Amino acid sequence: MSLLGRAGRRYHLRHPAQFGLALAGIALGVAVVVAIDLANESATRSFAVATDATAGRVTDQIAGDSNGFDEAVFARLRLGTASAPGVRASAPVVEDVVVVPPAQSGAPADREHGRILRLLGVDPWSEVALRRSLGGAFGGSAGTNAAAGGIDLLRFLTLPGAVLLDRATAKELGVALDGRIGIQVGGRRAELRLVGILDPPDAAAKEALRRVALVDIATAQEILELPGKLTRIDLTLPEGEKGEELRRDIRALLPPGVRLSRASSRPAALEQMTRAFRFNLRALSLLALLCGTFLIYNTMTFSVVQRRELFGRLRAIGVRRGEILSLVLSEAAVLGLVGSVLGLVVGVVLGRGLMTLVLQTIRDLYFTLAAGSFAISPLSLAKGVALGVGAALTAALPAALEAARTAPRTTLLRSELESGARDLARKAARLGLMAAVAGAIVLALATRSLPLSLGGFFLVLVGYSLVVPLVLARGLRWIGSRPRRGIGLFGRMGARAVAASISRTGIAVAALTLAVAVSIGIALMIGSFRRTVEIWLDGALQGDLYVSTPTQIPSRANLHIPPQAVERIRSLPGVQRINTLRMTLVESPGQLPARVVGIDLDRQSLAAFHFKEGDFAAVWKELSETDDAAILTEPFAYRRELHRGDHFELDTHLGRKSFRVAGVNYDYGSDQGVAMLPVESFRKYFGDPGVAVLAVFATPQADLLALKAAIESGDPVPPAGTHATGASDATDATEGLLLAQSSRALKQMSVEIFDRTFRITGVLRLLAIAVAFLGILAALAAVELERGREFAVMRAQGLTRRQLLRLIAAETGWMGLAAGLFALPLGALLAALMVHVINRRSFGWSMDLLLTPRPFIEAMALALGAALLAGLIPAWRLGRTDPALALKLE
Repeated sequence: MSLLGRAGRRYHLRHPAQFGLALAGIALGVAVVVAIDLANESATRSFAVATDATAGRVTDQIAGDSNGFDEAVFARLRLGTASAPGVRASAPVVEDVVVVPPAQSGAPADREHGRILRLLGVDPWSEVALRRSLGGAFGGSAGTNAAAGGIDLLRFLTLPGAVLLDRATAKELGVALDGRIGIQVGGRRAELRLVGILDPPDAAAKEALRRVALVDIATAQEILELPGKLTRIDLTLPEGEKGEELRRDIRALLPPGVRLSRASSRPAALEQMTRAFRFNLRALSLLALLCGTFLIYNTMTFSVVQRRELFGRLRAIGVRRGEILSLVLSEAAVLGLVGSVLGLVVGVVLGRGLMTLVLQTIRDLYFTLAAGSFAISPLSLAKGVALGVGAALTAALPAALEAARTAPRTTLLRSELESGARDLARKAARLGLMAAVAGAIVLALATRSLPLSLGGFFLVLVGYSLVVPLVLARGLRWIGSRPRRGIGLFGRMGARAVAASISRTGIAVAALTLAVAVSIGIALMIGSFRRTVEIWLDGALQGDLYVSTPTQIPSRANLHIPPQAVERIRSLPGVQRINTLRMTLVESPGQLPARVVGIDLDRQSLAAFHFKEGDFAAVWKELSETDDAAILTEPFAYRRELHRGDHFELDTHLGRKSFRVAGVNYDYGSDQGVAMLPVESFRKYFGDPGVAVLAVFATPQADLLALKAAIESGDPVPPAGTHATGASDATDATEGLLLAQSSRALKQMSVEIFDRTFRITGVLRLLAIAVAFLGILAALAAVELERGREFAVMRAQGLTRRQLLRLIAAETGWMGLAAGLFALPLGALLAALMVHVINRRSFGWSMDLLLTPRPFIEAMALALGAALLAGLIPAWRLGRTDPALALKLE
């Protein structure tokens, strides 16, 4: 085996280009998988650190809806548990996220949108867990040197806007002690004053305090306009029967709408919210690895083909089949290991960039992360290596078995190899048909399971790919055997050459087919989704102007417009009517957070709804006659398996309440969905947190630019025929307390968020195509090495370099054309599966498939371009080969 190993190493050293292409294929495949995994894990870890680390060893939390609950609950809890020892610690908390304006953010990445900080209001006397995590930072007294790491507690409690920052965040913001920090929260502006630097010795606490603005609880209530309210109460309870007994006692003390839940339930619920998004990213990353597996198969197969004569001689002198098998598999293992290590390095670099896209998507669609630090997970790296080596061994196994069982007498017969390859292609086609049928069955039966649906999706992909080599060989053999006008001699020769070398070209074309088909499918899916969203926005945005508080923080439920501002806008000249929207977020233990919206409903507004279940007349009747009827958006109903006429429960201010589904409305604003109630029902069950969004319907004669300027500035509307100076239809936040956006501007902003969400999908699609391109290049490099003598004979008989280039171009052109043609029906099928199955089961959205010619034309150009480009290097090298030298070697 030592001698065989040296022979194997010598072979690969003599063919560095071939070895390098295989390494590049597996490295790029592993890099994409590792990059996505690291980006996902980093985003998840950032949220876990933000929610858990500053809470110390908190076991339970008391919380209401997103608008907070009365702080008297904390006093009641203290009194009620004083006679029942066991509550080791309890701490009231008020928290939200605020924005430091771009001019003060410091970092280049924050100059456009500003820097997000997590405003955390705590009670220094109660926050035992936090004080422990800060290493006694609150142990200072009046006069303590704040610069030295201690905290002047008197100034922290008495100075208006006093804030503590960790050293890294203060440096990022460029603020020193006693420096002032301007912040925005909703439409309000506030000012903080740095009175101390937090520098805890514990690394976990340092990470937890990144971009956290620590203030006194009263300061937080003032800034967030939550007088007398808390966001949550953190508790540390014992485990076991004693803890359960305390939980029962505490629940008995809580008013309706306020709940006790395990501290782990909130991160688990939010992890469930993003699970489908992250799962789809991982599935796309595995596609690149699948293309890389095809590339390794090509490389290992060709290495066996080149050494068939050597293997035959070794078998003839007594080398056993098992030793040949071990040799090929050990080479594949080394190839996979080296490629995986290279992939880890590239994956870490790539993951840093992808994490920004992942975090931005999570911020746009799910929840706000104040900070995000890239973390390298050893488990992710280990998974990358395991996948890389496993893919290499799997891809090399057919070639290793072929090398082991080949009889010595047949090693010199090329016809035997291609005959075996044709037999293998027929077997692979039969296996592919079975895999495709199995995938279709899985997709049909797994009506709600996303993992099973993606498994069926991959079975269809792989099954179709396995059929490609057989169809390619038979099709090109038929073309090459018949004289065709327009094809010419070199076209026929190229077709026959590709068909005759199916052992190499078949897998390369299958890999390119797969990558191009997925490119078509993704392009059609994104185009269909984008068009569906645009149509939905046209119907949903009926108002002339939409007023909200300016913020760069999406998906917040507790933004509200001051009541006096609502009345002022209602009375402005040019305003015909207004519709209001109120919003709250209800978190129930063991369930996804439920976003509940209260809306002003009139017949004209309801008529703009596009119902999936129910109709206008029936829904209007139910909403008008009862106070427990709700309209659900499609994702909300899908995730909870609700239909028209069903009942569902929500925790309200009056206790747990059952609501009836009056209708299900199409909606693409969130993949979690919302439950919509008439404003009277909303106020009854959830209080009145204030108006979050205001839809303004203007009179036909109104000047929208002037009305927009008046709303944002608080001034009266200028006389008709004049325009406010500087008024524009911009979508960015103004310096005023309110932001008025036209429906056109709001639609534009929504589409921009949509495009940003799918940007990462486009990156993964390009990486998969890059791996497939390497596969074509490897196959053509194999042709160059194996057919060098054949081409030399042609050159000696008069074939010019130009004609040789035409012949190679014909071969690569047939491969690219075949890959493109094979990819067209598969791409359309994949688009249908992604639109009607994967997206539906991932996010709960229904949409129509829009088939446009552009993705198909681009796919054909991509397949042909990739194949022709990959053939340039082999063609150039063959054109420079001296025929005499090649014939001398013969």
